[in-house]
Amino acid sequence: MNTRNSCYTYFKINGNFHPDVVTELLQLTPEKTWKIGDLRPNGTKFDFAHWEIGRCTEYDVHVENQMRKTIAVLQDKISLLNQIRQEYDVRFFLVIVPYIYVDDINPCLAPSLDVMDFCCATNTEIDLDMYLHNAEKQLIFRYLREKAESLTIGADGDQNVKFLFASVMLGMLELIEKGKISNTDAAMVFALPIMRRTGEDTMMHRICSMVEELDTYPPTRRAEEIEKIRTFCYEMMADYSHTDNEKISFEIQHGVRML
Repeated sequence: MNTRNSCYTYFKINGNFHPDVVTELLQLTPEKTWKIGDLRPNGTKFDFAHWEIGRCTEYDVHVENQMRKTIAVLQDKISLLNQIRQEYDVRFFLVIVPYIYVDDINPCLAPSLDVMDFCCATNTEIDLDMYLHNAEKQLIFRYLREKAESLTIGADGDQNVKFLFASVMLGMLELIEKGKISNTDAAMVFALPIMRRTGEDTMMHRICSMVEELDTYPPTRRAEEIEKIRTFCYEMMADYSHTDNEKISFEIQHGVRML
């Protein structure tokens, strides 16, 4: 079945614990971990530990099948998971992240009884993080990307790209705050394609990393990080202000507000 929809699922443990202890106890190899005190890409430190496994990216219109694949390796670990929950200050999550086009076939997102049984047995929370797309939004996205890539590369090409990068990112931050796009959309769909036009740039990479990490923060800290990113973007724009760039920047900001 042809579809533009996609979804991924995974299981994670967050809290005050050491990931290596969980790995040893469960005898499973995690797909992603970090410890309290580990550095984020933006230079700040994580204030909670993370252990993740079972990421399933093979889209199934019956998303319960993806959930089953995610928890399959944990079905015989229920008693061990409960031991971890009792001994450490942790929370378990079954995360479902669907990207749905409103004019496409809608997926079935309800968990099956066996998935719910597992969640009840382990006190696992179901975290549904859904993103909706429509044809009109995709046209505006394409328009914005074309505008962002329309600058002339010349003697000051790198500076032009940095100005446009900052302008696009400011627009994306506004959409993130409104809940219209995800932080991953902002970093991957717009910022990274522009950034690749200049190759390696420390500040642009740092900003993209900060955006990608936004969903790891609680709301108050997340808002603070967004303001830090805004400050970096304004500083970058001030350094590379240019008449043609300002015109494209205005058009980008107008397009963003149409979303």
